[in-house]
Amino acid sequence: VIETILDRLSVATETSKSVNSLSTTDLIMLLRILADCAQSSILEALMTTDVVPDVVEALGVLLGDPSRTAEHDRSVELSFDFLTLLVPASTSSMQDAIDAGILKALLIVASEHQRYDCLEQPAGLLNQFQTGIVFRGLASSMIESMSNLANSDTNFDLPRLLQSATPKFRREWKRFESLLLEQAIVFELFELFVQIYYYYYDQFQFEHNELYWCCSEG
Repeated sequence: VIETILDRLSVATETSKSVNSLSTTDLIMLLRILADCAQSSILEALMTTDVVPDVVEALGVLLGDPSRTAEHDRSVELSFDFLTLLVPASTSSMQDAIDAGILKALLIVASEHQRYDCLEQPAGLLNQFQTGIVFRGLASSMIESMSNLANSDTNFDLPRLLQSATPKFRREWKRFESLLLEQAIVFELFELFVQIYYYYYDQFQFEHNELYWCCSEG
């Protein structure tokens, strides 16, 4: 059932056509209901599919549609309801969301907070991502995503979007950047420490072996 919903969601948000926002709303509503279900079997089924990246990609298409309507906005709001429930559930979900471009969507929705009834969900999701910074693979993906946003060749104006965002989102974004930078430095220092450790360990082993052979020959 979940795979069928995702297949139809992909068709409804094909970039080569006008987004079928009504179908998108219905499909994301179904996913939202499933994610809110207390049955562990359903939640496990959701977690073993590509539901997070598929919804993030659909969200990107909706936000990029030049002819956005009130139905588009409703789909965006439901997408955030769904992602807020599922993304913080595991680091793999965070990874999928980051790789699919969630940071860009967070910025756009936060900058248009008067249009969307998402309250502080973008800031809340960004706060949740900060718990995954300690994982090297996830942090690396976050750094790459941030770099892509900063060096985008499109009309994506990061400083302007941040300026238009809510004060809470701006605080979370600044904190996110600071923690990511700090963790990147920690990873580099750890890597350096490991290299130094193995260098001196090899030297010790070499000198120990040399001493052993000298004593044996003596």
